[in-house]
Amino acid sequence: MIKENYLASSKKIFEEPKNREINYALLCILLLAIFFIFWLIALKPIQNRYESNLSKYPAQLARVQELNKNLQNYKNSEDLRTKMSKAEFVKLKTTLVEEGLQLGKFSFENTNPPSINIQIKEIEFNQWLKLLEKLRKNNSLFVDQARITRSKSSGVVEVNASLVQSP
Repeated sequence: MIKENYLASSKKIFEEPKNREINYALLCILLLAIFFIFWLIALKPIQNRYESNLSKYPAQLARVQELNKNLQNYKNSEDLRTKMSKAEFVKLKTTLVEEGLQLGKFSFENTNPPSINIQIKEIEFNQWLKLLEKLRKNNSLFVDQARITRSKSSGVVEVNASLVQSP
């Protein structure tokens, strides 16, 4: 009974010609108010975060350009460090095999700077990161390019990488 009266009264509100325009205007104002509140609560924080990130981009771009300029200068300069020899490469390969790594490809290129191409069939990802740190500390080898593919086992990856010797 109450529901029927409520529906009947709401129909009357919009059907009466004298109240129709006012009611539609109030309905529009209510919808605009709901949208404004939604914008303040949900959209404004997202907008602020994006504006904050966008304001950082010019400084980041300048830093990347500076690093690129330094890299170009470094590439054009003569290398004064001692380069990895073939004997050191063989010793490194032996050490990695003794640690139980399944090496698919492990080749040495005596270029400037010297580089090593490595393929590891299965290695835990955290072990790969530890190996990179060890190669950086002991042999000044850094990743130039890498392709890491997830294996079926959890946390295990296949790695194809090119490492270069750097000061």
